Amino acid sequence: MEINSGLRQRNNMEKLCDNEEKIFTNNELIHSSNEATINSNSNNESNLNNNNNNNVSSEYYSTISMKKEKERNEQNHFHLKNNKVINNIEKWIPFYTPNYLILIYIFVGITFITIGIFFQIFSNNTIECIINYEDSPGNGKVIDTIVEIKSEHCNPSMINGNELKYLKGDFFIYYQLRNFYQNNKSFIFSRSDRQLSGELIYDEETLSDCYPVIKDKQGKIFYPCGVATLTIFNDTFTILDGQNDPIEIDDSIETITFKSDRINYKNIPEHELLNHKFNDWLPKDIFPGRIENPHFIVWMKLSAFSTFNKIYGKLNSKKNKLILPLKIHVKNRYPVHFFNGSKHIVISQSTIFGGKHPYFGILYIISGILFILLSIYYIIRNKFNTNILGDFRFLYWNNT
Repeated sequence: MEINSGLRQRNNMEKLCDNEEKIFTNNELIHSSNEATINSNSNNESNLNNNNNNNVSSEYYSTISMKKEKERNEQNHFHLKNNKVINNIEKWIPFYTPNYLILIYIFVGITFITIGIFFQIFSNNTIECIINYEDSPGNGKVIDTIVEIKSEHCNPSMINGNELKYLKGDFFIYYQLRNFYQNNKSFIFSRSDRQLSGELIYDEETLSDCYPVIKDKQGKIFYPCGVATLTIFNDTFTILDGQNDPIEIDDSIETITFKSDRINYKNIPEHELLNHKFNDWLPKDIFPGRIENPHFIVWMKLSAFSTFNKIYGKLNSKKNKLILPLKIHVKNRYPVHFFNGSKHIVISQSTIFGGKHPYFGILYIISGILFILLSIYYIIRNKFNTNILGDFRFLYWNNT
């Protein structure tokens, strides 16, 4: 009996364990199914969100593309409309056929030759007197030189078949230098525009453009500095007419300089010049006003050629005419033998075209002759050319 009861209890325990295992497995299955359900729900939600986002982005980009397409269509419509308007506008397109070119060359050639002859006649009637005068030995020495300008020094020397006895009208006096190269690189750049404009500069490095004329032997800064300033023309003139009456020379700054040049030259304050750091070397009797002196400003306007004229002043006579011969008293200081040059005095009549300019007329005449020769060349070429040039029958719209 005891054995049977023990077996019965053991069987019952095994059944309980089996039931608990079944319950545990069922719970796990339920839990896993719940997790799968949750995951599937979350996946569905994410898919819905992605679908919504995709729909929104596709709608956004489709809207932008529609706008761009609309703008493109409007632009195309605008261009088509403009092209239609432009094509409907009446226009004239020149066709440069040989005959037209020949006529143009002949017209331009005759026009240039006419202008050149006019300039040449005008220049030939403009009186200009020029005379050379002796050199100065230099070394600061001054030589009093008297120069006489007679009718034979003038061009033309005859007026209406009569000898030129007086000069009537507006006349200016110039000095002329020959074989002097102001256009040399070492001359052009050897200056300080900052110093010339009135700026106080004590630093030698800042004035390096003025090399080699920056300081003197005592260490003072040249005012003004540079080769361009140190080589300034310093001869002076006084004039008497044929009756020994003085002729006034108007060399005021308004008469011989341009306003555009004057604004670039300013003196530094007077008390600064008294400073021992500056060498104020410009002679006050020749260049009153120092840097603002009109003759200094004229000299600093550099010439492009080795032979050039610089204006000195305007001649004013109480008699309204200059009676020949003119006696010019020269304070001769400027040496020219150092550069194998020469110096001249020029008295020239002023006209609406300036002074005497014979080269303008010659230039126009030569240009006109070249155009005439070109027209003759095209006439000969067109006559002997077997090909038909500039025939309107071969234009494409005439064949449609």
